[in-house]
Amino acid sequence: GNCISCRKIAKNVHPDVFCVTLPNEKKSIPVESVRELEKTLKTKPHEGRAKVAIIDPADKMTESASNAILKTLEEPGPGRYLILISSRAAALLPTIRSRCQIVMFTPLPSLTIEKLLISRGISHENAVLASSLSGGSMTDALSYLEEDTITKIDCLFKFLSSLNAKTPLSGLDSIDLVKTGKNGIRTETLSFLHLSTIVMSEILWIITHSQEDITEHPLCNVFEKKIKSIIGTISVSELT
Repeated sequence: GNCISCRKIAKNVHPDVFCVTLPNEKKSIPVESVRELEKTLKTKPHEGRAKVAIIDPADKMTESASNAILKTLEEPGPGRYLILISSRAAALLPTIRSRCQIVMFTPLPSLTIEKLLISRGISHENAVLASSLSGGSMTDALSYLEEDTITKIDCLFKFLSSLNAKTPLSGLDSIDLVKTGKNGIRTETLSFLHLSTIVMSEILWIITHSQEDITEHPLCNVFEKKIKSIIGTISVSELT
């Protein structure tokens, strides 16, 4: 939105909207963050008629934090709203899920994400790449832009090329990339494997479709030259 309240919320400076996220360099939301949230909800609204607390990702709350929020979820008080965001609802305590109204969100169309990214000043090529890899998630699309996704894809293609050339040792750049990533080996490995799965599915799609279909594929302009260098004379029969 473009109103004053929307801009304040976007900048995380609205006095009546309180967001709880993962603290820097932490893997979980501590109970202290939840207690601070509860204190904020007890105060009167400053600008609006209600107060809103957002916990994202809610499934990252510690057990203590999850238990601490239960009473507030059951009796938030008039004009008090709690929004728990999670892509892993099953990871929430059953006592939390039973106190919430579940609202499911469907994936956004790639074209919608592409337009949103371009509106934020992202180049058309990067917007197409990120939106096509996002799986309908704006958050994932933005994370692909923050990460050095192009470098990861280049390493993946180099690794695949080395396998095709039967010189797998020449494709070890991908391992070095994982080891030197800023988010730790485990997180970087999972991220690289997730990206590799998506890219491989696109490679298989291009191999198994006609030239006319390929031309219309949103990733074709980004991947086509690299893919052709890998698949060479691979035929559909060789994949089955």
